[in-house]
Amino acid sequence: MLISGPNEMISMGEQQETTQQFVTRVLAKTETFNKQELADYQRSQLAQLLRLAHTETAFYRKRLAPFFRKGDILDWQKWNDIPVLKRADIKEHGETMIVKNLPKGHGPSYETASSGTTGTPITVHGTYLMLTAGTAAFARACRWYGHVNNDRYCLVMNAAQVEALDRNVWAVGIEGSDRLEGNKSSSRLAVSWTWSAEHILSLMEQHRSSCFSGYATTLENVAEAQMKRCADIKMKFMVGVSMALTPRARKLVTQVFNARTYSAYTSKEVHKVAHECPVSGGFHVNSELVLMEILDDSDKPCAPGETGRVIITPLFGTAQPLIRYELGDLATWGEPCPCGRAHPIIARIDGRIRNQFQFAGGHRFMPGIGHEAFRDLLKADQWQVAQTGPLDVEVRFISPASDEFIDKAAMTDLLQKSYSLNLNVAYRRVTIMPLTPAGKFMDYVNKYEMQIDARANENAS
Repeated sequence: MLISGPNEMISMGEQQETTQQFVTRVLAKTETFNKQELADYQRSQLAQLLRLAHTETAFYRKRLAPFFRKGDILDWQKWNDIPVLKRADIKEHGETMIVKNLPKGHGPSYETASSGTTGTPITVHGTYLMLTAGTAAFARACRWYGHVNNDRYCLVMNAAQVEALDRNVWAVGIEGSDRLEGNKSSSRLAVSWTWSAEHILSLMEQHRSSCFSGYATTLENVAEAQMKRCADIKMKFMVGVSMALTPRARKLVTQVFNARTYSAYTSKEVHKVAHECPVSGGFHVNSELVLMEILDDSDKPCAPGETGRVIITPLFGTAQPLIRYELGDLATWGEPCPCGRAHPIIARIDGRIRNQFQFAGGHRFMPGIGHEAFRDLLKADQWQVAQTGPLDVEVRFISPASDEFIDKAAMTDLLQKSYSLNLNVAYRRVTIMPLTPAGKFMDYVNKYEMQIDARANENAS
């Protein structure tokens, strides 16, 4: 059944435990499930979400009607017939998707705004339980990397998520102040990614945080700020969320904190999707929290090794159900993981659909080239490739090496051969990489298509 109960306590016979403790215990049990047990558990969660959405929202009452037969009976054979939910759908119909009466124990709800890196900014509603379950899944993944119960976490969130947290459970940072609010003895500290790295470090020092989780760019900023400080902060591991950690970020963290690193696949709309496995390096989907699908251009499921669009149904997204939501990413399924966990494995998170390149001829593709080439040929700590025209790309890079020690000609040859095109390749040294409005860094960006879209919008208005 869906995890439920009052926000503060859940009654389990004579035992009283917090929501966090309860969810942690559930995830510890489901981690041992085999593939069929995990699938059965996930479907039981999904069924309750579908019934809630169908009965409580005008949007899904019509959209899910063919999925229900004889009242409350679900027709799982028609799952693939449920239309994929687009960002434009949320933008147009978001208010009719909101559940007014949340299941017991799921609230309070909060609003969060997606930055629009896929082209359409949206606002969605999440729940306290979604945050709690995500935190428990994060803690489970941390145990794979050597977490012990007395470790203390600093978790970077957006401001709305910080505000939604239970102050009886969390220590909470305050913008512009060095003091902590809420439960100051809590092992979990919440801060906002919009705050300065120096301020975050100051709060971490007060909290005595030994583990960190935040955007890869925030992680890098914190490491760089720590290099300039005299205070010594001991860290066990640092986690980059939303996007994969770059080699530069991993190098910085090792140099500054002597800490282990791993990546988490997350988004504001659906929260914690998957965590990097220390055995295979792939990403295990948190199947207790989300149903993840990877679909091709015809909306057919992709097999292992095939790249497709990421479709997510967050199972605790009861404030505003997002059923078969297209996240805007491309990913590739992997084979079963040698670690033995039954949770599906993502071999690669290939990037944002919007950042695909489309050169003359019309073919769209995700322009992935290994980090090693940029490191070896440009001596780059960090890099970004931008499509700037129909046959033009610009390579932006940060490198301590002078021009005589880098090989632009070999890099150009590699790019042209990789894309099978006679590209015009320009190079630009930078000291700081450009970020999205949400503070994210993208390896590849299609500036050319963004310019075309901007001009189209101007003409339309």
